[in-house]
This record gives sequence, C-alpha cells and structure tokens, in this order.
Amino acid sequence: MCRYLAPLPPSLLSRWKYKTKVSAQLFLKMRHVHIRAAAAILSSFSLLLSPAAGIDSCACGCRTKSGPDWITRDGADLKLNGSIFKFASVNIMDLGQLIDRPGYSLTTVTPYEAWDALKAVAIMGGRVARLYQFSIYNSKNPTDDISNFHWQGPGKYNEELFKSLDNTIATAGFLKVKIIIGFIDWWWWRGGCQDFAQTVFASKSSKSWKTAKAMDFYTDPDVIAEFKRFIQWVVNRKNTVNGIRYADDPAIMAWELGNESGGWNEITPAAWTKSIARFIKTVAGDPNHLILDGTIGGEYTLSGSSQIKWAYMKEQGVFSDACVDIFNNHYYSSQYDGDYADRAVRDVAIVRAAGKPFIIGEYGFSNPQSYNLMNAAATNNGVTGTLIWNMNFHSRDGGWYVHSEGNNFYSYHYPGFSSSTASPSDEVAVMSMLRNWARWICGQKFVGLPIPDPPDLSITGSSPRQMKWRGSPGAQFYSIQRSTSSGGPWNVVASAVMDNLPSGSTLYSDTSARCGTNYYYRVQACSEGGCSTPSALKGPLKC
Repeated sequence: MCRYLAPLPPSLLSRWKYKTKVSAQLFLKMRHVHIRAAAAILSSFSLLLSPAAGIDSCACGCRTKSGPDWITRDGADLKLNGSIFKFASVNIMDLGQLIDRPGYSLTTVTPYEAWDALKAVAIMGGRVARLYQFSIYNSKNPTDDISNFHWQGPGKYNEELFKSLDNTIATAGFLKVKIIIGFIDWWWWRGGCQDFAQTVFASKSSKSWKTAKAMDFYTDPDVIAEFKRFIQWVVNRKNTVNGIRYADDPAIMAWELGNESGGWNEITPAAWTKSIARFIKTVAGDPNHLILDGTIGGEYTLSGSSQIKWAYMKEQGVFSDACVDIFNNHYYSSQYDGDYADRAVRDVAIVRAAGKPFIIGEYGFSNPQSYNLMNAAATNNGVTGTLIWNMNFHSRDGGWYVHSEGNNFYSYHYPGFSSSTASPSDEVAVMSMLRNWARWICGQKFVGLPIPDPPDLSITGSSPRQMKWRGSPGAQFYSIQRSTSSGGPWNVVASAVMDNLPSGSTLYSDTSARCGTNYYYRVQACSEGGCSTPSALKGPLKC
C-alpha cells in the first residue's frame, strides 16, 4: 500500500531498545542452521573461486525470512504482500553520509536528519529511497582523512558511520520506506573501485599500488577477496538501534553491487557480477534481499568493441542468472539528448524480455516536461520504479542541505519552494509532478499535504534577531508567535515564513523586538493541510 504512518518524535529514535529472548527450541534450530551453513561454505569454496561453474537449484532461492514487509521478485515484477510493487521516488545522496554540510567533509547523518528525509519520502508516497554507495578510503591519497570513510582499508570499518546508517535503516523500517544500499562507486567522488584496488595493492608486498586500475577491482583475486570480506561484514552487521541483522531487515529493499559500474563504456565482467551476487546470497548469509546490478549504459558500445552492453550481459548469462534480481540504467541529458524517455522504453523491453524487473535508477539534469515524459513512459511500459536525482533534506543547523550539480542544477527539497535554496528553480513543478506520479503508479491520487510535525526551536540562540529551527518534513511555511511571558498570551509576529535557505542560515529576524525586553517564542509548521501544534517555547531572548 502507498501510505505514511503517524509521527514518532525523533527524540524517541535514540531510545529504541529491542530485547530478544531465544527459547531452547529456537537455539537448537539456530545451531542446526549454523552447522548446515558451515557445510555450505566448505562445499561452495571451490565454486566461488570459479564463477563460471554451475549452481544448485537452491543456491539463490532458499529464503530464510518472509512476511508482510519483504519485497520479493516474481519473474519481471517485484511484489509486496502478494501485490505488484512499483514506485516513483528519489535518490537521497546524502542520506548514507553527508557531503553537503558547510564546513565539513564527509560526516554522519543525525537521527533528526534521517527522520526528516525519510518522512518526506513517505509523505510524498515515494516508497523507496536510494542511498549513495559506501565511501572508500585510499591509503595512498594524501588528502584522504581515514575518519571520513566507511571502508578504511582491509578489515577496517568506520563504526560511527555505520551507527549512523543503523539509525537510517531503523527509521526507514518504522516509516515503511524501502531503501537501496550500494556497496561501491565506480567513480572517485567518495572513493571508488580504483581507490579500493590501490589500497589493497598497497597492503600486499608483492604488488605495486601505482599499477592498480579501476578494472583491477573486478579481476584481481586479492581485491575480490577483500571486497567479499567487506560485504560479509556489512550484511551480517547487527543494527545498534533495532537489534536486527542487516541481512534480516526488510527495510532494505536491495543491495546494489555498484554505482554506474564500468562507467558508460567499460563493462563489469559477467563472472564478477554473478560470483558476487551468489556470494551475498550463499556464503555471506543473505538469501532474502534482492540484488540490483549496478551497470549503466545499456545500449552503449563497449570500449574496443562493437558489442553493446545489453548484448554482452545477455550472452554471458547475467540476465538469466538466478542470483541477480534487478537491472537498471541512468538517464541524463548529456548521455541521452533528445532520446530521454524513448531510451528507457527500449531498455525496459530488453530486460523484461529476459524475465527481470527494470528500474530507472537515476534521471535528471533536465526539465519538468522531460521528467513527465520519463514517468509516463515508465508507467505505461512496465518499469518497476523511477528514482529522480537528487533530493536533499533539512539540516540539524536549520535550513536545508544544498548540493550543486553544476550548470544551474541543484538538489530538490520537498515539498518544493518557488524561490528555493538555489536559483533558478523549477522545484515546485518537479516535486508536484513527482508526488502525483508516486500516487499514480500505485493507482491512487494525491489528496494534499498532511499537517506537519512541530518544528524544533532549540537551536535558536539568545537573540530574536537570529532565529533558527529544525524544520518539519512536508512543511511549506512557518508561523512565528511571540510573548513577553512564558505563559502567553501569544501574538503572531510573522506568518508564511519559509525556511528555504542553506544550512545554518538565520531563518527569521524579529526586527520589531525592543532591545532590553525579554521575549519568548514558539513556531508552528504549516502546509496546505493546516498548521502543527506549536513548538516547545524558546526564551527568554533579548537583543
């Protein structure tokens, strides 16, 4: 179903405690499972060293978890609770790790920020959010600060960043928003395939890190082994917020093997794709989650060849491999100028003919008219889901995180602002279009924005001239109330105040406040659906 749930205050997220009581009978059952799993690991060892080898009938299909919250694949469709599952939603690049907080490099996402981002998706009806891939440290890059990266080298992982991800996953589960998590990026933005390979090479006395290339990530045995070790650690991580092993958490819709693997003209070797997908579902111990292949450029011609990517993947058995569940492509005007939606129609036809679901993993850098054509083409031609690039969320410091893509393209912010965090802006049109498609693809209609949660005024300092608050998901504007007493009466000193400013900005300056007088303030978040209850008061403030 397409819906969002009642609010849970973000302050409660940090208090979630899960207690597990295991009976003697369950213990014996678990022990039996572990014995069988160990045997499977031994028997599969030679198989994993030879990706071209065959697999038995249960290697990818023997699920250990089921229930109403799990997304499953049925041929070329995804299903939830027996019904076909489709979505029109967003990429949220900063949700796994912030890159856009002013004055910081790569940093954690707070519980408030994860709540704000994912509740915006839920209000929109988006159902799914795709996170950016894990950040990868390069031990030979003098500008890399190891504390900024998820993967810090062979067998080393950043616990603080993964605790932040724990909260994001737990929040997604509460809000019934599914998330897609990718393991690694082809590109170097936050560290990628070449960085991983160079760091592994540097740890081996027999190798020279200077010779490591991005494609070595897919072919070098030492690099592959280290990547598998990282995957196994991730999928078996026990969430510190909800106590659920990642492999057992239905909030995760899919593991994505990589972002834009091979770029536009290189190709991820078929043997690697099939081997890693099989590894996740067998040895790593996660047969329950879907695997999304991260290759892009479907009809692009391979470097040094006249063969196109889709043809290679079909011939090499990637499409037919039982362990690889979903395929996707990315669409930007620079790659598909004049061929935006038509290219997606051709791509989905190829993938669905192979019996697999197809999603538009990214699309953007265009205009609302092109986006409408893309979503119409998707809805009418069997695309499972679309994910626009890219939405950002409220900042812990007040205002919004803003990401510039260059050429006057910026991150979107829900529900959209006509005079936005960056200019020029078609944000209102794009966000309106997206929420309509999100409902339409589910067979519903958008019925209006709900009443927002109250904002958090606690970050305001001591002066009424420099007021800030943590905004509310789905809010369009705010009403500012003032009193000279903590008990009221309250007067509205400003209405229709928008918080569409970059992170850390002063959101409201009360120029009518008389210096030397103590004032108390409270704020309501408002939308077309109405206004929230007032925030907790802040004061006394005086200039």
